[in-house]
Amino acid sequence: MIQLYFIKALDKLLVYESEPTENIINNIHKFIQGKTKLNSSQYWLYANGVNLTSNTQYKLNHFDTIEVMPRLHGGSIFDDIIDEVIDAVLSAVNAILSPIEEPIGDIISFFSEFGKLIAAISKGIVWFIMFVLWFFTDLLNPYNLATDFLGSLSRITRFVMLGIVDVLFSLVKAGFNIFGDSVMSGVFGFNPDDKGDDKDCNDMKCIETDYRQVPFTIIICTILMPPLGVLMEFGLSYWVNIIICGVLTLMFYFPGLLYALVLIYC
Repeated sequence: MIQLYFIKALDKLLVYESEPTENIINNIHKFIQGKTKLNSSQYWLYANGVNLTSNTQYKLNHFDTIEVMPRLHGGSIFDDIIDEVIDAVLSAVNAILSPIEEPIGDIISFFSEFGKLIAAISKGIVWFIMFVLWFFTDLLNPYNLATDFLGSLSRITRFVMLGIVDVLFSLVKAGFNIFGDSVMSGVFGFNPDDKGDDKDCNDMKCIETDYRQVPFTIIICTILMPPLGVLMEFGLSYWVNIIICGVLTLMFYFPGLLYALVLIYC
């Protein structure tokens, strides 16, 4: 059965295919030398924390990663001893950590999930506290309840008062209409329903008068407002004269008054 091995050498990733044999380490050395021109004395081979250079009996597994680590240089007699010490330390650390690696990962995962649970519970507690504060400070606040109650009473009272004022205003308006009709018809001679047959009225005069005399009310209205006297005497058929009288009245009053008196008496 062909197995694949991944070799990291000189910042390169090499793939080596081989059947599992007893000389697999030596075959890997030859493969690396052919690809990188490195001599086996210039590097160490590591796989899963094990030095394959010194432990040639290590059994590699399918898809294992093999790292090529350069040896220390300088020609010192202690280079090999230092390398062996480093290998021994790495092997010891790997032997210590390998059995507890999975339990440590489980413990870390447990504390991570436990932290998330504590955060969720904390958020729930904060939300509940804020809800209780809102319930007692806003919803059941006596000041807010009193304010809302008084505001509702104020709006209801204003609505009722506006209705009463509207009714009273309608009654006053009707009373003024009745009073105005009686005054206009009794004092000023205004009678909108009685058109009369006077030849000077022509169905357009405000009051019905005898053509042989000028009523006292017309004289008073002429003195107070000359165009009104012309309107009451001649009606809307004299609208041009009413406009002329109004313009003359605006010219210091007396020209309009004189014009109205000439029209009425002549």
